[in-house]
Amino acid sequence: MPRQKKLFKEEEIKEKELKRQQKVLADARDKRSREREIERETEKQRKLNRKPKNEFYQCECGIRLHWRVAYGRKSGCPQCHKPIPLSEIFE
Repeated sequence: MPRQKKLFKEEEIKEKELKRQQKVLADARDKRSREREIERETEKQRKLNRKPKNEFYQCECGIRLHWRVAYGRKSGCPQCHKPIPLSEIFE
């Protein structure tokens, strides 16, 4: 009876190593996705919790807008069409 030199064949060892590497990569991918999801949630909460400097924003042309209306106007002031910077609305 011949003596067994190796307990596992090389193919089995390579398959196990490949499975282990794939598991490590999948765990790292899951961890990164969870971190990104947490970052998105904190960013969303930060945006929701912003406080305005004043209740009404007054443009240089003289028009007064509520801060939510001024924040929602992507095209800027409805009268002079000047863009409204967020630093003038929020603290």
